[in-house]
Amino acid sequence: MSRSSKKAYQNKIDWIVATVLVIIFLGCSALQVLSLSDKTTKLETVLFNILQFLLAVGFAWFSTRAIVRGEFEVSLKRFAVSAYRRISDIENIVGSLKSKVKDMRSKNPERDSHDLELIEAIVHDTARIISSSRADWSDVIGEEMLALETIRRLESEKAAIETSPSTSVTKTDFDVRVKQIDQNIDALVSRLPAPLQYEARREENTGNLILDFLDVYGERPDDRVDVTLKHQVLSQSVHVTDAATTKRLRITELESAQGGIFSLQVFPMRRRPVSGFVRVFEDKTVQQSIVLPVDADRVTGIDAPAYDSLGADLKAVLEVSLVEGNEDKRGADLYRALDDVQKAGLLNIYAKMKVTKLTDDRDTFSQVIAFNRIKGDGFFAKVAKELRDAVKNSIAANVFNEVSGALHTPPPGFVLTDSFKTRDLYGSLQLTFFARPETSELLVECYIDDAQGVEHIFHVLRPILTGGNTNPYDVHEILLEHQKIDPGYRLIV
Repeated sequence: MSRSSKKAYQNKIDWIVATVLVIIFLGCSALQVLSLSDKTTKLETVLFNILQFLLAVGFAWFSTRAIVRGEFEVSLKRFAVSAYRRISDIENIVGSLKSKVKDMRSKNPERDSHDLELIEAIVHDTARIISSSRADWSDVIGEEMLALETIRRLESEKAAIETSPSTSVTKTDFDVRVKQIDQNIDALVSRLPAPLQYEARREENTGNLILDFLDVYGERPDDRVDVTLKHQVLSQSVHVTDAATTKRLRITELESAQGGIFSLQVFPMRRRPVSGFVRVFEDKTVQQSIVLPVDADRVTGIDAPAYDSLGADLKAVLEVSLVEGNEDKRGADLYRALDDVQKAGLLNIYAKMKVTKLTDDRDTFSQVIAFNRIKGDGFFAKVAKELRDAVKNSIAANVFNEVSGALHTPPPGFVLTDSFKTRDLYGSLQLTFFARPETSELLVECYIDDAQGVEHIFHVLRPILTGGNTNPYDVHEILLEHQKIDPGYRLIV
């Protein structure tokens, strides 16, 4: 039996005794009145008065003791609740200090750790005192402390569900489980004293944020990130270091006041740093997906499809091509001779041309006859003469626009005729036509213009300096994320 239960039991006994004494007192008074006559002796009257006095004293004693004990219990519980809240505040401070010391150790493992060891010792001793203080008050508010502990366990269970790396749970099942936990927490909180309800709902006026890190395929990459959040009005700033991208990251107690808008910066190890804004709502958990584009400078190669897996039209063109630098190779040998950058550029443009339809519903690659030169940012190819007119006709269908081709140098013996570009904001296909005046032979330079798409689509923090050449690895990310076109290979980082 707990201390509070014992006290309640004792109070109950006191009130029962006091009630019995009142009944006896009233009975004695009634008996005295009924038996009062001329025959009643003075001794009998004195004895009745003494008995009534003793009964009144007994009633006053037991009732006063019950009242005083109840008031004392209320006062003691109020004091215990106040002390417990102060203990919780100190515990939070100690936890924050412990986390910062650990962070300092991980960032500077070589520095003299004497001061940190001293701080850790102080923190450890303080934590023991906190634990002892909690035990001291458990006799008074033990049931309330157990309720708070249950609430924390439920909150941890909810956080584990929200940050689970598993993608097999449907959104409906996820919402049902979270709602059930919230209902259990609300039921426990409603039974707590008002000050402890505030303690349990310390996150009032705050919200939570769950970040889900993805690649352009919608999968969670294997990387580590540092995350910085800064409130745009208030002074709150949150830093999370070395978080795994293979699971969701949950950040709690973000201020929702003053609009609750935070600037967000994410710094991965092997991908480009990105930024953005998120809004946090009071007592809500906001989920935000962050797509992390691959840093082209960290790409070590590509996982390209085998030659036999290529489209029949692409293989047919490779079989008859005479490519600069690989004049003695055709078909599979030519494909294998291309380096990773050339292959990436070729597969990017092939995928884009396949989905770019002319007015007669043919794709633009269907007009390619043979490659002359293959680069990372594009290729030169001999094309059917009707392609130029077909592209011109597609302007009215809002497929292409005519643009300047002045920056494109004609191959020897050819002259620039005109240039056209698809209307995509980022990752547009540009076809620049060159003609040989003597034979009307037509060459086209096929090129995908990223238009700094990686910076704008993914909100990359640092400017990308390409030296004027489009990086095919950046185009890979743009095509998948912005246009949902899969070039058919994966980047290895």
